Amino acid sequence: MRRVILLMVLSVGIFTSCKDAKTDETNTTETEQTEIPQVGEHAEDINSVKVLYVASTLDECVGAAPKKCLMVKEEEDAPWELMYQDIEGFDYQEGYEYKIEVKREEVSNPAADAPSIKYVLVKEISKEKKE
Repeated sequence: MRRVILLMVLSVGIFTSCKDAKTDETNTTETEQTEIPQVGEHAEDINSVKVLYVASTLDECVGAAPKKCLMVKEEEDAPWELMYQDIEGFDYQEGYEYKIEVKREEVSNPAADAPSIKYVLVKEISKEKKE
């Protein structure tokens, strides 16, 4: 009986230590990586207009394949977050930082690997050249 208990305790310890090591390896990047930026997480925010700040450079990301993604944030002093999808109607030019208004729209019957929310440009508030 003691051997069974000891074996169980050791197993839990091994699995827990492996999980912690993996977590440390994946947290080495400075850019917070999320599938969709935190632009209104609640159902009532669908079809609402939000302000997004868009960085002047793209960052490496991996969705279905490696690519370059927009970096966005909702607040001027918030950290940049990767945005894995495009903003419909937004003509991004690297080297410029943007402040834009977007509308979140629900996608009916999205593909299995596609997001259920899309972002549509409402208007470009500002476009500032960055060096």
